[in-house]
Amino acid sequence: MALKELAKNFWRKNFNLKPFEKVIIVFDNKREELARALSETAVMFKADLGLVKIYDADLPPDIEDRLVGADIVVFLTEKSYSHHPLRVKACEAGARIASLPKITSEIFKRAAQADYEKLEARTKILADLLTAASEVKITSALGTNFTVNIRGKSGLLDIGNFTEPGNFGNFPAGEASLAPVLEGTSGVLVVDGRKKLFGPHPLIVRVEDGRVVNVEGPGSTVLEEYFNVYGEKARIIGEFGIGSNEHAHLESIPLEAEKAMGTVHLALGNNLSFGGDNDVRFHLDLIITQPTVALDGNVIIKKGKLLI
Repeated sequence: MALKELAKNFWRKNFNLKPFEKVIIVFDNKREELARALSETAVMFKADLGLVKIYDADLPPDIEDRLVGADIVVFLTEKSYSHHPLRVKACEAGARIASLPKITSEIFKRAAQADYEKLEARTKILADLLTAASEVKITSALGTNFTVNIRGKSGLLDIGNFTEPGNFGNFPAGEASLAPVLEGTSGVLVVDGRKKLFGPHPLIVRVEDGRVVNVEGPGSTVLEEYFNVYGEKARIIGEFGIGSNEHAHLESIPLEAEKAMGTVHLALGNNLSFGGDNDVRFHLDLIITQPTVALDGNVIIKKGKLLI
């Protein structure tokens, strides 16, 4: 389907855009084609449209009132604003917000063609399983041997549904996630799903009680530099997630790769939007491909194949 047709699907299916709703599209010069497609189709729904073009990583100082007063906000930017205080404030005021960092028109086309009813049903099953479980065990042929303490935690859904006031999520969507309990979240992660960032060789990350204590491999200097910049809070395991999108490509941007069905990811850093309390301007997903995953001993993913 053409980009504009898929943009109309996005407004209709994912947002249920209504006439005269205030829509703000924040974009940069790398995403002008997509911003144009979304803006041209938004006016077909008689939206009250506002465009904000940004030229660096910072949001313009006069944007707060526009975001907080909007019904819908879409971020088409290089940087993620998922954990930005203004994003949180706008959602608290009732805005429905989709964050699409590093998105391209081709990735958007893939994401917009997903069957979101099936994706939602699949993801809800995963979230319910996480809520009912106390422990996640992750292993892989490369050497991952990791335990995640999720006792008392509730699984959250990222399903591309932005139809209710305050809804927030990423697009592409498709994951069940939560903020784990730090105590008991320990072991070895062999990260093989972020080759563009860490290089072709897996990154070995050792964790004790939810905190990274050692990193090995040629790409370790990349992660150590993040720790130097953002401090000790960047070492915290802030999120555990399971990908549920069968259309997501693993060899893509992190936002899409982490949604790939049959993968799992452990994110370092900020987890305020997952119900956690680790407040830091840093969030990095460590993706494990081809894992075997068991919840309280019950295998739900076997060598990258989702069994539910």
